Amino acid sequence: MGSKLDGELVARVEAFTTWARSRTSARSTPPVPDTAKVSVLLTGDDAAAVEAAGFVTRIGAGRILFGTAALGDLERIAELDEVVSVQANRRSDQLDTAAPVGAATRPRQTPPAGPGSDPAPDPGPAPGPQGASAPAVSEVTGRGVLLGMLDSGIDIYHPAFQEDGHTLITQLVDVTLRQEIRASPHLNTTALELRWTPPPTRLSPTPRTITAVLPFPVTLDDFRAAWTPWTPEIRPGDVQVEGGPFPDHPLAVTFGGRYNSDVVDSRNIPDVVCYPFPYQQGPAQFLVDRTPLIYDQAEIDAALQHPDGVDFAFRDADGHGTATASVAVGAPRSHTKCGMKQPYFTGGVAPGAGLVMARCSNGDDSKIVAVTHMIGLAARRNEPLVISISYGRYTGPHDGTDHMELYLSGVIGNGSVRAVAVAAGNEGAADPEPPSGTLLPPPGGLPTRGWHTSGTVAANGRATRGIFVAYRDRRSDGFEIWYSGPARLTFDLTAPFIANSESLPSPVAPPAEVKADVAHHPVEVSSVLGVPPYGKNRIAFSIDPVPAADMITMGVWTITLQETSGTAADFDIWVDSPGQHRLSRFRFAEQDRTRTLSSPGCALLAITVGGHDEEDRELARSSSRGPLCDPGRTPKPEVCAPGIGVWVAQARKWDTFSYAPEDGTSFAAPYVAGVVALMLEAAPHLTHAEIKKRLMASCDPPVSPHQPVPPEDLAGWGAGRVNPAKAVERARGPAVAGTGPVVLPPAAYPSWPAPLHARAAELRRRAETSPAGRTLAALATRHAAEVSHLVGTERRITVAWHRMHGPALLGWLLADAHREIPVPRTLGGKSLAAGIGRLLDELALAGSPALRADATAFRALLLALPGVPLADLTAYDDHGQGT
Repeated sequence: MGSKLDGELVARVEAFTTWARSRTSARSTPPVPDTAKVSVLLTGDDAAAVEAAGFVTRIGAGRILFGTAALGDLERIAELDEVVSVQANRRSDQLDTAAPVGAATRPRQTPPAGPGSDPAPDPGPAPGPQGASAPAVSEVTGRGVLLGMLDSGIDIYHPAFQEDGHTLITQLVDVTLRQEIRASPHLNTTALELRWTPPPTRLSPTPRTITAVLPFPVTLDDFRAAWTPWTPEIRPGDVQVEGGPFPDHPLAVTFGGRYNSDVVDSRNIPDVVCYPFPYQQGPAQFLVDRTPLIYDQAEIDAALQHPDGVDFAFRDADGHGTATASVAVGAPRSHTKCGMKQPYFTGGVAPGAGLVMARCSNGDDSKIVAVTHMIGLAARRNEPLVISISYGRYTGPHDGTDHMELYLSGVIGNGSVRAVAVAAGNEGAADPEPPSGTLLPPPGGLPTRGWHTSGTVAANGRATRGIFVAYRDRRSDGFEIWYSGPARLTFDLTAPFIANSESLPSPVAPPAEVKADVAHHPVEVSSVLGVPPYGKNRIAFSIDPVPAADMITMGVWTITLQETSGTAADFDIWVDSPGQHRLSRFRFAEQDRTRTLSSPGCALLAITVGGHDEEDRELARSSSRGPLCDPGRTPKPEVCAPGIGVWVAQARKWDTFSYAPEDGTSFAAPYVAGVVALMLEAAPHLTHAEIKKRLMASCDPPVSPHQPVPPEDLAGWGAGRVNPAKAVERARGPAVAGTGPVVLPPAAYPSWPAPLHARAAELRRRAETSPAGRTLAALATRHAAEVSHLVGTERRITVAWHRMHGPALLGWLLADAHREIPVPRTLGGKSLAAGIGRLLDELALAGSPALRADATAFRALLLALPGVPLADLTAYDDHGQGT
């Protein structure tokens, strides 16, 4: 079978062919759908030959086509000279967090809240909206930039996404609930057989399949009758149908009720399956595609009037999208909590950007539909588009040639999307296997890692690798082996000793498709040569549980690779599509933390984002490492952003209107997307290449307290830690003289390499090089504690402090105490000197006699600070008079 088909399609075509050969009745229906949603990579952009062979295009993107084909046509399509490769509609899920969403990580420090304040103790879970206020309106917030996100949805009722009863969300796109049935151009039947199996629920763990035969023309009443709730799985409100008569007009099914709830995640709703009746082989007769449901700001605002959310269809089943969106565009908030020394701040990097959240199903097709919609919306609004992606999968060649990766690089390269920030993945950790013979699986909620190994098989030599399988592994475990060059590897698999160390009947030599039993476990092996475009070789294999025991035998399974052509071969092996609770991984001594990026994080033109810890300056242990596995070993990720202890919004299902710390590159990618939105507001005409170049050039280099930085960590840092302030400065180019710095939202300030007291000490040391600076330092020493207390307790002083954007001012001054720090002239578009004046007036009324005296005596010096770098304080005396 041609290597242009990916492994999943090879298996599906083989299963369909086997069924067709054994078919005994004209009314027999295939046990699996006889069509497949696929993507085709062409040598050029002419789709005529592919479509003539039976492929039906839904979305064309240059050399890549997304659409539908009959399984019986796929081999003929793959044989065309115009076709480079054909891939199945691959499943990809949101990336596992390094700790489960909603679970607190280790304590984190909070930002400073008042002049001279010390680091606060960990506040615990942040409070709800009581007493919340916006701490600062910044000059650059991402205005005029569209920021799209592909994720699990969003909780529109969370205060991070609304202000005064109005939503801050530009648009919602749902590509999970609506499926449209259309007639193919090849339609030649007179009736449609419909099948749909409801997703299991707690009350219906094994739901029955709904079937109906509908002769043409299919009217709306006919179609509704097929979905009549004659089974307990479907209730009124669960399914809405419309359209027809078919085939002249499409039919549509929109799911709701229990299928769009906190019980059933709509991303897992299966596709409706349609066959010609009576069944006949041939080109695809029916096309079933997911179509987007759009919710604009007016509809969202209307839903906000009903906080119970019962009537609003757009949801976030697991809270992941709500969390990631709050990192990118959440409104700045200051929360006061009893017992805290100062407020706790939350908010997104680019709260002024227009958020478009797309809830997508697990297949690539719905994500392509969502991106296509976002591109059209950005064009209509004449705004640059940035996209954040925090989902992925682990299989594939890891070289940027997956079709989704090529599609993303294509829309970036042609300017349709200005930048795409993709999470690198959380597969970079190496985890030891439990002691041999243990019966305990990993604790629930703690993901295991160790899903990559690599090595070299010498010419005519052999190499082995061990796969540890934990107790009660009830899932099919899949693996992919990739190697390059003229070498030829045979494959063998040996069961653990408690399964009598049985092996395959004989080693599998390429090319081959083999099914066999190993110690009563069904094992499938596919060995393919010359996978395009780089001509790499792939061995894919899976181990299924023993049917009688419904589990895979625990212990170490051994892979044996034998080289037979006299040429050494480097190889990589990955666990197939690891889930959070996958119970198989490689032996600890054989695990390789590099080349662990998730797809589509391997897209060449995307900005792939790793995660680091702001406090200890270390790369996150779980953050996936590069480089790519292409011939040039392209370095990835490009940059790193905060990915440990990130305070994010919690959907109401998990924690009503609250925030909590989370770990994972899922939160680093939206951070970078927000930074790019800030850059584009400052310089709207930047190209994708200029954005990436300036973003990387402005990064703070990785500096580890444990020198030297380990090689595997260097493979995960990229250019280093993203510095939003420097990135915006580079985007603007040389600043206009006298304009002062641009002030960013509080969440956009970079991580600090030293504790707050050390940064404050450095700032003071530099200030004290002049008489005026020594005066300012003395004022801070005498009055910081009192001013901080007044800010937290006296309403008029609190208002004056926040109106002058005091938290943002401190964030700017303390962000990097080693740079030349100019005090901003304006904050939030308002004069900082005027704000300081109002604060001094209030302090003169409410402060102690000593504070009142100093506020009056040194008023001129304090009002002269805006626009002055520390180095220029030598030009002022201690009363603010120029010398």
